[in-house]
Amino acid sequence: MVNHQIKVLQAVASAIAQGGRGVTGTAFPNQPVKALKLYEFEGSPFCRRVREVITLLNLDVEIYPCPKGGTRYRSVVKEIGGKLQFPFLIDENTGDKLYESQDIIHHLFKHYGKTGQTPQKFSNYPEKPYVAFAGTLLNGARGVWIDKKIVNRTAPEHKLELWSFEASPYSRE
Repeated sequence: MVNHQIKVLQAVASAIAQGGRGVTGTAFPNQPVKALKLYEFEGSPFCRRVREVITLLNLDVEIYPCPKGGTRYRSVVKEIGGKLQFPFLIDENTGDKLYESQDIIHHLFKHYGKTGQTPQKFSNYPEKPYVAFAGTLLNGARGVWIDKKIVNRTAPEHKLELWSFEASPYSRE
C-alpha cells in the first residue's frame, strides 16, 4: 500500500514538474481513420513530449512499449525505420514514418489538430529537455528499462485497451 502511494506521489510530482502538460484533452478530436502507431518507452522525456500532445489532441493511438532491453517491438522499429531511435510514429493515413519528437508533434497538430498549426507552447521544445528529464527522475526512472521479471512474459492474445491520459498517476502502475 505504501509503495503504491509513493508511486502515485512520484507521478503527480512528475506531472507538476512538466507544468501540467498531459492533463487536458481537446473536445471532439479529429481522429485518424487508421490508428496511429507509436513505438516508445515510458521513461524517455522525448517520448513523453509526444504522449502529452496525444493527450492534448485526445487521439486514440496504438502504443508499442520499447524499453531498453526489450525485445518484442524494438526489432520492428529497426526493420521499418532503419534505426533504433524513439519515439517512432507510423501514420498509415499519411504514409509518414517519423522519429524526432518535434517532427512527430508538428505532424500530429498538422493532421489532427483543430487549426493545422502547432501552438507556440509545443513549437520549440528545448533540444535538451531538462524539465522532462526531471519528470523522469521524479518518477523513479520507471519505464526506461525492461522489468526483468516480465521479459519472457507471453504476449496477450488481443491488444490491450487503456483509457487514460499522460499525467494520470494511475496509468503508471
